[in-house]
Amino acid sequence: MGKATKIILITAAILITAGIIITVIGYNFVSRNKPVSAATFEKKEQTITDGFDSISVDEISADIKLVPSTDGTTKIEYYDSEQLEHKICVKSGTLEVSVHDNALIHGWWEYVVNFDWTFSSFDDTTKTTVIYLPEASYKSLTAHGVSSDIEVDKAFTFEKVKFTTTSGDIKSYCVITDSFTANTTSGDVSVSNIDLELADVSTVSGEVIFNDSKISRKIDIDTTSGDVTLNNVTSENTSVNTVSGDVKGTLVGDHQYETDTVSGDISLPSNIKGAASVDIDTVSGDIKFA
Repeated sequence: MGKATKIILITAAILITAGIIITVIGYNFVSRNKPVSAATFEKKEQTITDGFDSISVDEISADIKLVPSTDGTTKIEYYDSEQLEHKICVKSGTLEVSVHDNALIHGWWEYVVNFDWTFSSFDDTTKTTVIYLPEASYKSLTAHGVSSDIEVDKAFTFEKVKFTTTSGDIKSYCVITDSFTANTTSGDVSVSNIDLELADVSTVSGEVIFNDSKISRKIDIDTTSGDVTLNNVTSENTSVNTVSGDVKGTLVGDHQYETDTVSGDISLPSNIKGAASVDIDTVSGDIKFA
């Protein structure tokens, strides 16, 4: 066997070995960042007796729901496993609900040693963290999730609300008196019956819907391809920016519209003169207001 042949064979063996290692690391990284098998989850409950006026929730894949309690107490229902464990406490007046991923490992050798040969981690089963609250007014609500859907019942009042998701949908029906902020990549955002000063929503492909809402100062919406619908909305200053999403709806009162589109159609109401301003920019999306 010639020297050149030996070099080629050795190089090929090294590349094949490296490929196997990279494949194992990549698969294990993906599998350990997915929900574990439903059979490993255990449903748990925790009752909160300490007082609080703000709420912070940080999830990975479990949906998040805030619903009124029937007995006036605060209780959290959630699911834990060997991999995902929740930590719940009241700190400085804030009810904190967070999940810790025990499978997070950092060295590449750990991915090789801990490779999941059972493939069970690809059994994706959605769980829901339910927070039962007394019907009352609270200062702030912050909720973060990666693929988590977030839903808040209309029974509650918050001064400030901030939601962040990657692919989860957001549905907020509670009363908000100061500001509402939502950031998502592909999740839809639906808001109803809010009466506040500021609303700021940013999404890439998710749809944005505001129903029967009043924003005294400004509503600011940015999307790439997501449609924007404003139904029966009152706002002193409305700004919508989108690339290909359609913008439509009904705004209460007279408004001064400033619209800009390259290829989209524009249809505006006759009462287009007023103190309240509406600024809409889109490239190919249609603009339709009744």
